[in-house]
Amino acid sequence: MSNRKSNLDLIVNLIGNIWFALLNFISIPIYLHFLGVEAFGFIGIYNSIFAATILLDLGISPALNREIARLNAIENQEVEIKSLIFSVELVYWIVAGILCVVLYVIAPFLASSWVSLDQITYDEAELVFIMMSLAIMVQLPTNFYVNILQGFEKHFQLNSANIMAYAFRFGSTILALKYIAGTLYIFFCFQIISSLIHVALLRVVVWFQESNYFGKRIFSFSYFARIKKFAIGIGGYTITEFFISQADKIILSALLPMKTFGYYVIASSFAKIISLFGRPIGNVIFPRFSVLIKKHELEILTNQYHYFSKIASILIYPFTFFVFIFSEDVLFLWTKDAFVSTNSSLLLKYLIVGNCFYAIVKSPIILYLSHGRSKIILTQNLIAIIFFLPWLILATPTIGALSSPIGWMLTYLMIFLFTPIFIHKHHLPGELMRWYFADNFKFIFASLSALLIVSHLATYYISTSSLFLSISLIFTYLFALLVDKEIRQSLFKLLNKY
Repeated sequence: MSNRKSNLDLIVNLIGNIWFALLNFISIPIYLHFLGVEAFGFIGIYNSIFAATILLDLGISPALNREIARLNAIENQEVEIKSLIFSVELVYWIVAGILCVVLYVIAPFLASSWVSLDQITYDEAELVFIMMSLAIMVQLPTNFYVNILQGFEKHFQLNSANIMAYAFRFGSTILALKYIAGTLYIFFCFQIISSLIHVALLRVVVWFQESNYFGKRIFSFSYFARIKKFAIGIGGYTITEFFISQADKIILSALLPMKTFGYYVIASSFAKIISLFGRPIGNVIFPRFSVLIKKHELEILTNQYHYFSKIASILIYPFTFFVFIFSEDVLFLWTKDAFVSTNSSLLLKYLIVGNCFYAIVKSPIILYLSHGRSKIILTQNLIAIIFFLPWLILATPTIGALSSPIGWMLTYLMIFLFTPIFIHKHHLPGELMRWYFADNFKFIFASLSALLIVSHLATYYISTSSLFLSISLIFTYLFALLVDKEIRQSLFKLLNKY
């Protein structure tokens, strides 16, 4: 694959992720306005339950992603691909239906025992949990179809479908809350409707891709045996990732006053913006690396790996260090609350750096996963849990909310320093120093150099207005973008093409 194709795939993935984040960012205060704080809490519960149900995927979707990419690179595999999708799809929907029934059955227990109600009645809460079960059933398979299309490397079609579905979901829900009724019942009704439309749209796109293949599809459990080993490994990795990402919220919410915990949630929510840069890169390189490994094209794989590692560094490091230096100013522009920005800014500094290392190390991790391996990263996560959880429990009573950001930053700094050593030793020997110095440290130095200049101006000459902050961020990105010859040439070719 050419760098031009890689760049276009990355751009459409970035657009899709930014579109979703923008709609979500705009809709949250609107939902809060129509539903109120107590009802809005049920949306948070819904998001937590949905995040937990993803674990039931057990790594099947990413394993399917990899297998489709590998089969698609081989001639005369059309029937195999259609049968693989059909077999896994049927079981996936059955599991989603069983999950819906389980959530439906336990809805009365959740309404009576999990939540403390004030204005919302028990009957209303029970109905809301039932609606949640239906919404989760129809939303869960979207992850399955997304991975299929990523395996086919149909990034434009996938993100086009997602953009339309997200626009309908947020737009229709807001209009319904305004013109029908500002209730949780209406909210979840439109979540169900929009999720049905979303999953149907994705299935249609998959069908169009399958229609290019001739031959009758068949159901067989042998296809599960084909992806079982990798699915189990990546399923374990996903489960440990879930515990690492959710442990801070569970422990801090129990040990800290809710107001202090609220400052942490604000900082944590902002720090997650980094995922906007890392996720699109992963969507592009996972199926592509899987194909190159299948074809034994090591030279192309090496070049693509370093190219995308540089892209990740350019996208992530300037934003990370910009937020680290101007954390209080950035939070104030977002929240318009000086008290919140003051109390959350130090937390954000550590969280953004931790999230940075977490996003950067994804490139070697995806390289490792593309080989069908998971042992190293599963071991990495287990060690992280062993360190992170006791640290949270012991440090929180002493240093408060700072325990999690510091622990998170140190955990992923260690992963950044050590995990790539083992991955490169097994799969790209001789490329470790190039990854550290040419793909990472060069961009760290460029970003910090640019920000030292603008921070000096902010200290002595100019106030940190929104205009100044915007110009500073653009300047930092340009400085990082132009420091590498390969990236400059690729950018100029793309601009000249259009």
